[in-house]
Amino acid sequence: MKQPFNTLTKADVEKLKRKSISVPYAGRGVTYNFTKSDVENAVKHLETLYTVIVRKSFAAKILLLNEIY
Repeated sequence: MKQPFNTLTKADVEKLKRKSISVPYAGRGVTYNFTKSDVENAVKHLETLYTVIVRKSFAAKILLLNEIY
């Protein structure tokens, strides 16, 4: 179940990052639109959880996985 991104815990992110991005119904076009500010906010939240520099690509992946799962 999708959670608001800013409420994800480190354990939630650890579970999400092991999930597959592939969608079982690939024939059905599923699109997700994230703004630049969505990704930047995700980076900030993940940096508070991990206390390291987080790449935008990782933050975008976790945003997408949170939408899928």
